[in-house]
Amino acid sequence: MKIMNKIKYIISIFIISILSISSLPSYASVPSQIDQYPPRDEVVWATDSIYAPYNLNPWSPYLAPFSQLMFETLFGYNSYNQSYIPVIGETFSWMNGGSELHISLNTHAEWSNGNPITANDVVKSYELASYQPQWKTDLPLRFKNFTEANSTGVIFYMNSDYNFSRRAIDWISTNIPIIPWIGVYQEIYGIYADGSGSLSSFENNWWDPSFNPAWKVCSGPYAPIYRNNEQTESIYQRRDDWWGNSTNVQLYSDIPNWNKGGHPKYIGNRIIMSQSEADDAFRSGWVDLHGGYYQNMQNDFGSNNFLDYSGSWYNQTAPYQIALSRPINVAFNHESALYPELGEPWFREAMAWMIDYDAIPLVAESGYWRKSEATILDNLSTVHKPYFNESLANQYRRTFNTTHAEAILKLHDCWKQPNGMWNFGAAYGNRSIGPYTMICPNTWTDVRIFTEMICEDFTNFGIPVNFEGIPIEMSGGWEIWRNRWKNRDYDLGMSNGKPYVIESPEEFLKAWRDEIDWNTNITGWHSNKAMEFNELYLQLEIEPDSDRYQYLLDEIQRILCEEIPEIPCFISGYSYAYSEFFWEGFTSIDNEYQQPITTWDNSQIPIKTRMILNLVSTGRILDATPPIWDVIPSNRLVSFGQPFYYDVDATDDFGYVFYSINDTSNFRIDSSTGEIENNTILLPSTTYYLNITAFDAFYNYVSTTISIDVITDTTDPTWIIEPTDQKVNYGQPFFYDVNATDNTDYVSYAINDNFNFTINPITGLITNNTVLNVGFYSLTISAIDYQGNSIEKSINIQVLAPDAIPGYDLMILIIGIFISIMSIGIYRWKKLIYKK
Repeated sequence: MKIMNKIKYIISIFIISILSISSLPSYASVPSQIDQYPPRDEVVWATDSIYAPYNLNPWSPYLAPFSQLMFETLFGYNSYNQSYIPVIGETFSWMNGGSELHISLNTHAEWSNGNPITANDVVKSYELASYQPQWKTDLPLRFKNFTEANSTGVIFYMNSDYNFSRRAIDWISTNIPIIPWIGVYQEIYGIYADGSGSLSSFENNWWDPSFNPAWKVCSGPYAPIYRNNEQTESIYQRRDDWWGNSTNVQLYSDIPNWNKGGHPKYIGNRIIMSQSEADDAFRSGWVDLHGGYYQNMQNDFGSNNFLDYSGSWYNQTAPYQIALSRPINVAFNHESALYPELGEPWFREAMAWMIDYDAIPLVAESGYWRKSEATILDNLSTVHKPYFNESLANQYRRTFNTTHAEAILKLHDCWKQPNGMWNFGAAYGNRSIGPYTMICPNTWTDVRIFTEMICEDFTNFGIPVNFEGIPIEMSGGWEIWRNRWKNRDYDLGMSNGKPYVIESPEEFLKAWRDEIDWNTNITGWHSNKAMEFNELYLQLEIEPDSDRYQYLLDEIQRILCEEIPEIPCFISGYSYAYSEFFWEGFTSIDNEYQQPITTWDNSQIPIKTRMILNLVSTGRILDATPPIWDVIPSNRLVSFGQPFYYDVDATDDFGYVFYSINDTSNFRIDSSTGEIENNTILLPSTTYYLNITAFDAFYNYVSTTISIDVITDTTDPTWIIEPTDQKVNYGQPFFYDVNATDNTDYVSYAINDNFNFTINPITGLITNNTVLNVGFYSLTISAIDYQGNSIEKSINIQVLAPDAIPGYDLMILIIGIFISIMSIGIYRWKKLIYKK
């Protein structure tokens, strides 16, 4: 495999490299490439990011992994204690009735070239953000303009409808990076900005030979130093001259490990496009962070060895959550002219009771975390939990209950046909309910599982729903997917867009507002209730009073429960797992200071920075010794039609060994135990070659190839001792053991008389079934192999009567002779007495 060759190469060159030199290279002249990787115990590796490492443009929605660590924002956010952390900004406050947001700047903040970070840099950063595609629809709604108050302060002026905007506080503490203006982005903007002010075409590619060295300026704790030629791996090095860790200022001092030392010197990313290879890389310990659909997580978590060095945010209790978890819903085309019932809340409620919510996450494993709340807000998320209304959730909570579903349908004049299908009454034309189609992308593995099972649930109830896959992987496929929603070209649809559960309530709820776009009100919900929801939302964002804020939030949730044309089903499981073998300090049950953020998310910059800066080394060393076979796997023979089974075992100094094979079409292997079985019927007179590999926790491996010959057997078994005639006394039990052998190591036994006798088909032991009568019994015994080749032997079994017991007549004769002798003796003795 490609990744295997790559890792073998990594192992061979894992030595202390030039990257270990304590003095960092000048960021104005970073080398275009390096020859060696940093030592494994100095680098935190992540995998499964979908974006290549060349795009370092902080405005891009397709940002290279970890490049967010190059820039700082105004503030960070500690979601555990819900406090804002000074970074480039030091304090902020609302002024003039909430129409102005005043921000004082950190006078120690500086760029990597030594220049101070100025108020002008902040103002220009937010002005540029207003033009960028991912922010231009939201940022200008709230902010009127940005000005320098003085050299150490800025004023953000709010639009009149957004005084005290809670979303404005999100903007100064999450996404917007502060960039260097004079001498850097002032020139970049003049060259790359399009007519709308967007810098989307600018990649900030430090590795491009034509890139201006003067533009290689950053403010964050890490800077890029390596990218391989294949553009699948990148490395960032921690800056010794980072202003946030100096005698003047210590940024992020609230995180638990900020002063412990041993922090990662390097942050690396490997793009592995194959899901199975990415899973293997994480399980083997080669990467510390692994995002995406991790289908085998449940199985791995059943292994104690695996738990020794890995964990995740998966399925934890409050205040923890899966990174970037978001709702997966069943969305209804409430504007359908063909099926007007899809716009009826009672019909959606009935269908909500038809879904077997328990079965889906069991099949999808880590694809889903748990059932969503009908109130939409998540009661386990740190940011949502303070505002979650438990009584409201209980009132509208739906489960799997077909009795409830039937009652709702019957209440609305629906009836069940003899064939189990449902019909509408006169109000809907006395027609069948369905069939409908439900759309979903073909290649989104976890949500496809969800969609197919939902369709099956509805169909099993009696309302047929067919799955329709949308090929988003083909050229133009994504636009096909988007247009199906925009044009209302669907009956039901798998809704799995933003918002993320990590977002604040007002940002999270924005997805169901009246703005109709992808990831925003995807169903185009615009009823009267939707308009009421929108009005409440506008008040929610600017409400400074906490009690009033909770009231507005409760009303919004109630409307969503009753009216939204979607069934909230699950929290999606982009389960971001982490390994604790080399590094500890990840957000977890024991360390909940911060919301988890995955490397492939292109926002939440300070949160991601804080997560990395909180890591400290465990002190464990890299193991370069592969496992050792307990017994070297050898070639095997298997008879056609016979199940194949072979158990291989290896041991390693670090304990954990897992196994893989190259031919997964014909064979399967238990990755934990090494037990191999056939997947299919193996073809006769065929030789299969199977490569078996045993890996340790560091992806060191030992591998061997064996042949498996499938033989067609035409040879009969042979008797070890040929069966012979037998005798048994009347009334006594009969036992006789026969044995044969065969070149397939398998023999079964049979007899022709199963009324009087029985035979153990495996051991060949023959016993009587009944009380055998005196006389002769003829018994034919067969020995049969897997191919049906057999050998037979007929024997006679004689049952002896009591008078036919050997020695009986002789005993009578002896007794007679004895009596005669005694009689003669007595006669002679009496005669002698008489003579005397």
